[in-house]
Amino acid sequence: MVFAETVPAPALPQRKSADRSARLVMDRLRKVYPNGVVALDDVSLEIGEGVIGLLGPNGAGKTTLIQILATLLTPTSGRVQFDGIDLRRRPHRIRRLLGYLPQTFGLYPNLTVSQFLHFMGRLSGLRDRRLRSRVAEVSAMAKIEHLHHYNMRGLSGGEHQRVGIAQALLADPRLLVVDEPTSGLDPHERLHFRNLLFDLGRGRVVILSTHLVKDVEFSCTDVVVLHRGRVLFRGAPSDFVTTARDKTWEFEVAPGEFDRTRERFQLVTILEDERGGFRARVVSDGPPVAGAWKVEPNLEDAYILFVGGEGRAAE
Repeated sequence: MVFAETVPAPALPQRKSADRSARLVMDRLRKVYPNGVVALDDVSLEIGEGVIGLLGPNGAGKTTLIQILATLLTPTSGRVQFDGIDLRRRPHRIRRLLGYLPQTFGLYPNLTVSQFLHFMGRLSGLRDRRLRSRVAEVSAMAKIEHLHHYNMRGLSGGEHQRVGIAQALLADPRLLVVDEPTSGLDPHERLHFRNLLFDLGRGRVVILSTHLVKDVEFSCTDVVVLHRGRVLFRGAPSDFVTTARDKTWEFEVAPGEFDRTRERFQLVTILEDERGGFRARVVSDGPPVAGAWKVEPNLEDAYILFVGGEGRAAE
């Protein structure tokens, strides 16, 4: 896979070839909350090693699915297995194989980064030399060695997330679940996370839940589009893009027509050209207006095609 943007990534230890491949299986998963809201509706997926992007607008069911995989929620019906272990029957065994980074996680403000990682490592069952070794390894992966003596309360948003991914990796999990890990990060920090997650997919299953299309484009070998609790698409990002071929258009638009264009079409974006004019980029089965021309689609075009205005994913 060729990336449009790259930075050097840390070398990660590879699992022994004798290890069997990890596999996550969801079978007819359904979650209905007490207020009657159906968050997941008949979700069935089989996922192997690598990074799979769970893409969808707010309210699509992503967080519910992530929390079920992290053993924090129980599905109303259906089954989840990881490496043949049933999540509902043996959650404690799953937790020993699991690394989890929620969208927001609590820190211990009075601890240093080093103290926090050692404390979390002990909670994971690590001790003595093994604990010190893993803290050093995950700190190098997340590039936080220089933060070890910093107090947790003084971390920036990007530093906070890097410490979060480090603690999720302490037990060397075979299943890594991360929920919106790049929200609020600056472009350089987001790029580092994308490359790190891609590398972490070697030898483990990584589930990346996000509403940012570029996180999927540059990190994932597979993508699932979730909308209103149901799976709309599953496949490679390149196959996802293909669904919008011959359905992606651009046309000139007057400044006073922006709102009307947004109401009439599935608007992807408004672009400014080199002459100072404006053009709209939309997805449509046929020409949206006279004089519109076809353009090659990208991942965001396909995303808007599937979920419409609810899925607008501006960076």
